[in-house]
Amino acid sequence: MMKTKILTMFLMTALLSMSLVMATDFSLSTSSLKFENKVNVLTFEFTPPTDTNGSNQYNFTLDFPNPAITLENGQSVGFTYNSSDLTNIDSTTPITVTVTSDADHNQLSIGKEYTGKIKVKNVANTTDYKEITVNFVGSFCSMGENGTNLEINDIKINNDDGDDEDWSPLDKIEVEVEVENIGNEKVRDVTVELAVFDSSGKNIVKDLENLDDEEIDLGSIKEDDEETAIFEFTVPADFESGDYRLAIKAYSDDLEEENECTAKSDDLDNTYFQEIVGEREEDSEKHVVFDDIRTNSPAQCGDKIQVSGDLVNIGDEDYEDQLKVTLYNSELGLELEQIVREDLEEGETESVEFEFEVPEDAEEKLYNLKFKTYYDYDEDDDSYDEESEEEFSATLRVAGNCHSHDEDATITSEFDSETPNAVAGKQVIIKSTVTNTGDVETMYTLSVNGINDWATLASIDDQVFTLAAGENKEVNIILNVDSNAEGDKGFTIKTTYGENKITEHKVSLSISASNTQLTPFVDNVKSNWFIYVIILVNIILIIAIISVIRSMVSPRPL
Repeated sequence: MMKTKILTMFLMTALLSMSLVMATDFSLSTSSLKFENKVNVLTFEFTPPTDTNGSNQYNFTLDFPNPAITLENGQSVGFTYNSSDLTNIDSTTPITVTVTSDADHNQLSIGKEYTGKIKVKNVANTTDYKEITVNFVGSFCSMGENGTNLEINDIKINNDDGDDEDWSPLDKIEVEVEVENIGNEKVRDVTVELAVFDSSGKNIVKDLENLDDEEIDLGSIKEDDEETAIFEFTVPADFESGDYRLAIKAYSDDLEEENECTAKSDDLDNTYFQEIVGEREEDSEKHVVFDDIRTNSPAQCGDKIQVSGDLVNIGDEDYEDQLKVTLYNSELGLELEQIVREDLEEGETESVEFEFEVPEDAEEKLYNLKFKTYYDYDEDDDSYDEESEEEFSATLRVAGNCHSHDEDATITSEFDSETPNAVAGKQVIIKSTVTNTGDVETMYTLSVNGINDWATLASIDDQVFTLAAGENKEVNIILNVDSNAEGDKGFTIKTTYGENKITEHKVSLSISASNTQLTPFVDNVKSNWFIYVIILVNIILIIAIISVIRSMVSPRPL
């Protein structure tokens, strides 16, 4: 009897050992299952032990994660499968096992991975098992990752202050997204959507300022082509310090998002999202800024205009009692201030408006208006302990109805009556008249250009002079004409004045050749005309005397 029991125990132990050895030969097609879409159905292959000979049957089971996988709302993910698939196995043929979860993907945080393990174990020997890692990943796609056509292959984040992943209130952000069609046919109605999630998982994209739309329609994308969407926005003034997640998805409205959508990219530091660090301004000299400055530009001279803007606290402190904003522009004679008698807590904004009149005589041009902020009011000495480190600016264009102080001139000319013609080797006198056609007293400097080839300048009367508005002055310009000069010539009378202003007048003349044989005699006569008159009178007297004498000595007729 004892021998029989020992033999029975020996046989049972041997059979159990054989069963354990045989059971360790089963295999699985995967070591992990990743739930990336909301269908929540995944499959894997189970290959039974290779020593199955038809007379032995094996039973396997799936043990689901313990502790359970828990979502953001505290819900534990449940799993189901068809247990009959792993019961009474007597073949080595691979078995497809389908695992279904009841996870609510709306409770998954974007990009967060929820992990657990499933055990595939031998019912006869619970220590004989293999594990499969189970992952749930939150995706921005409404039904998770689906389709094989669209790919987000390039994302660029540009912050105007240079810290692309560190955002502060009022930073100007640009997000550029390139989407490629890697499929074999055209994909229609492709849309790119932007989201920014705060630490609680709330999408705050609608709080972003100056964002035209969080969805951009790219239209159709041909196979192997790509299109780019660009989002531009301003970080809101009440943007809190903390961690944020920027997410992008590209999907087809034509195929429907549940069938064609991707929210993954290698350009995102966490594949499904880009981590953004929100930081309020810590430097006290930068806490209060003057932003979104608005002018009713262009303005005419004499107009009464309003300039408004927002006083914004982007810092990490509250300011009480009152604050001040100043406006300055020396050209327009502006030195204004506005007091805001309100508290300005973190993230708060107060509107400020200035009003002034554009001077009647302002110059028509673009003016730069300068602003500064003053805060941390000290009531004891009625002063501000802080002022903005930088100046804030806006432009105002002035155009129309302006009566500015213009400087201008005209020049006319004529030949002096003494020298009505220009003669080679002689002087010629040009009478030039300069008139102040501006509306302010102006100093003028006169000069002559273009005579080097045929004359030299003898003199200019009053080369530098000042004229009142509307006044004119006659100036004699005397030129020495070269003796070999001949033919049509010209030169320019030029006056300079004001800030490098110039007025020019061109003079044309014709030079005639001089009679060189008669010239000395004529010049002598001109120089000694009185003497020649006396000589001529004497000659006439001598002739008269001779005539009288001849008449006296001539014999008288009988």
